[in-house]
Amino acid sequence: MQLHRMASFAALLLTAGTLSAAVVSEKPVAIKNADFTEIKNGAPVGWGKSNGLAVTTGKEGDTPFITLKAEKDLGYPSISQNVLQVTDLPELKEGEAYEFVLSYRQKSEGVEKRAFAGIGIFAKGKRLSYRDGKNYPGTSDWQETVLTYKVPKLPDGADTVRITFYLNGPGAVSFSDIKLTVKVVNSAK
Repeated sequence: MQLHRMASFAALLLTAGTLSAAVVSEKPVAIKNADFTEIKNGAPVGWGKSNGLAVTTGKEGDTPFITLKAEKDLGYPSISQNVLQVTDLPELKEGEAYEFVLSYRQKSEGVEKRAFAGIGIFAKGKRLSYRDGKNYPGTSDWQETVLTYKVPKLPDGADTVRITFYLNGPGAVSFSDIKLTVKVVNSAK
């Protein structure tokens, strides 16, 4: 019986290995003012901010964070940053894809609708494709979150990759420990 379990486990590992994508290359992306320590005119330096959105910064221990707050529903107000030019990405070979991995911590307070992060691919300011992260409505303590966006082919005309942190509806949401990595992976066949 034990031998059967070991054989089943080995088969499971082999199957998992053949179904996952192998990483060809991996590079961290520099995010300007990722710790939100520089604020000017009510917005973090290096970040775009929606009108009407209140932005404050704070520290919990040694960890700085940013808080987005809205008293009423403003649609999808956000802070965002173009973090990569498409021309800075390595060329893909046949069977490869880009994998953008955004990791961050998020805490919500009284969020009536949605609070989340996103990764988007843009052309001349227009969003061509995107992936939204996990929504944390209501009130929640700090959540470690990872958003992965696999892109087998960039949309025609794409020029930038942007990260965005949203607050939809009244409430407050805080973000910290923001990191972005771009990988080139072999697509599973």
